[in-house]
Amino acid sequence: DGKGKEALFNTILSIAVDLDGNILACDIANNRIRKITTDGLVTTIAGTGAWGYKDGKASEAEFLMPMDLCVDKKGNIYIADIGNHCIRKIDSNNVVTTIAGKAGIVGYVDGEGKNALFYQPHGIAVNEKGEIFVADLLNHAIRKITPEGFVTTLAGTREIGFKDGGGKDARFNRPGGVMVYTDG
Repeated sequence: DGKGKEALFNTILSIAVDLDGNILACDIANNRIRKITTDGLVTTIAGTGAWGYKDGKASEAEFLMPMDLCVDKKGNIYIADIGNHCIRKIDSNNVVTTIAGKAGIVGYVDGEGKNALFYQPHGIAVNEKGEIFVADLLNHAIRKITPEGFVTTLAGTREIGFKDGGGKDARFNRPGGVMVYTDG
């Protein structure tokens, strides 16, 4: 952490902008979520740097290669924790919780919260309604998490491929990112 060139990072593949115009970054190899203020000050907002899994106070939380992040209209930060195969949230009280998936458990299951399973969730986006969309890389699917925490598959299956179509008729080959436009 530090100002400008004093700060160091180790592999950043994704960034987002928070409600105050600060840049948020997944510092993947450092297992941290970092913030760059508009005046160039870099701070760690979540993660100890240790490889692991731990919910709780942001300063004590652990991640395993946080890959992508997004911010909702309330300022909550959502993280695709690729190494733990789950979706995490940093709320306005700086508390990290797992909202979907089971840490370290790989699978392809739709369901509520920790009953749902992912296989390397890679990309993440959130819309105005608070619905979260996930590019589930090795399940070759696009998944949706409702504000209540229920996970469903929008398109694709565990079957790798390329095919246009609706829902489970569609096929993807390792989708890495998702984006939500303002019109939904």
